[in-house]
Amino acid sequence: LRYTGAQGRPDILLEWNYYQAPEQHQPPPMALLSTAAELIDAALRGGLKQEGADGEGEGAEGGALCFPREWALRSVLGLGYRASDDMAWHTDMAGEEGWLCSISLGATARFEYLPAAAPSARRRCVVQNEQPPVKVDLECGDVLLLQGGLLPHRIVGCTREPPPFFAGISAGTALCRVNIQVRLWGHDPSLSLGSLLEDGFQDERSERISAEGPGS
Repeated sequence: LRYTGAQGRPDILLEWNYYQAPEQHQPPPMALLSTAAELIDAALRGGLKQEGADGEGEGAEGGALCFPREWALRSVLGLGYRASDDMAWHTDMAGEEGWLCSISLGATARFEYLPAAAPSARRRCVVQNEQPPVKVDLECGDVLLLQGGLLPHRIVGCTREPPPFFAGISAGTALCRVNIQVRLWGHDPSLSLGSLLEDGFQDERSERISAEGPGS
């Protein structure tokens, strides 16, 4: 799958409705979709800027960099990192629909992003010459909401020692970090969390999510 097996790059452990529509036999990762919906809903209640709020999002670029008013979660990607892995500068293929909820487990990742929209390599070079990257250490349990389709970002590397609980569950894999990415964009846009709930798929993790709830 994509860069899995490439030297120095993470492996794709889970892919659902991102690069391709899921196989008929592949069950949707309801717990991950529902957890991300709750996290996004909490961020919105905590003040995450949305399009059209108090003048936010005026202009094409400004609107795309604010979280959309209408949103739904449609795909999941899980990446497994070894201590020697990194991820080069890039923007995600979803473009203006590139918002994602990223959940970090295991070792701390050194994450950087450019604080300006730069979906092309040429624009990225311009921004890199104008502004330094924002640097963030993503520790185990951290959640990051990012417009990954427009904001260039990269993983510089990971610390070698994950927390003891993660070292236990990843024993024998050489993995020190897992990154779960739940996205608004999906290969098949009809497969949203809300539509899955309406079709009878259940989130066994929680009974608090309904078809009318967050991320529908």
